[in-house]
Amino acid sequence: MRKSRRDELEVLLSIFDQDNRAQNHHIMNVKETDFPEKFRPIIRRLQSATQEKEVRDIMIVEDDFLSELQDYENRIVDERKLKEEAQRKQEEAQRKQEEAQRKQEKLRENKRKP
Repeated sequence: MRKSRRDELEVLLSIFDQDNRAQNHHIMNVKETDFPEKFRPIIRRLQSATQEKEVRDIMIVEDDFLSELQDYENRIVDERKLKEEAQRKQEEAQRKQEEAQRKQEKLRENKRKP
């Protein structure tokens, strides 16, 4: 890609720089005067989208859905960890029991030897 075209693309993409987010992570603190004139319609369109109640409501629903999905995923991970820990403890108990049985058998063998 030519250097000038790459520079233009980087300027355009800088509109979406995550460092420009407001407290509400859907709203970008972008001043259209910071960008070349040819990119200002894009900035205006993005800003107008956040002004529409329906779009804001959809974003809120999406956030709620993603939050629920993340909670569900976290619960699955937690359950998996608990299950693995329980299995590890069970295997450890079984190993100790087998070790105790081996020791008992060894003691019995030693008693039988003259």
